[in-house]
Amino acid sequence: MDNKCPWCDGNGKIPFKRVDGSVDNFYKTSDTALASYLIAADFPLQSIDYSQPRYEFSFPMSLQIQEHATRFLIGKALTNPSIFFKVNKKLRRIIHNQRQWEED
Repeated sequence: MDNKCPWCDGNGKIPFKRVDGSVDNFYKTSDTALASYLIAADFPLQSIDYSQPRYEFSFPMSLQIQEHATRFLIGKALTNPSIFFKVNKKLRRIIHNQRQWEED
């Protein structure tokens, strides 16, 4: 079984360029589990955008967040399951109420 990330470039990194070629200063995802993992790994959640058809989590861009996201997407991420569960539960409650992380 091949464990390669289907979204990664040839170097095993997820490209974070927009379609127009500009680079975003934020790592964005609509994957609640990935966002929960990143928060549990001590990456600060910048905001949750509810204006899209699906909500979108934004984190300040860094090489470390790209590496953690890649590990998560290929199933190689490690975290404390108790912290992940608590963060995921809180994040789902926040989404349900359409609030921001700091408000809850």
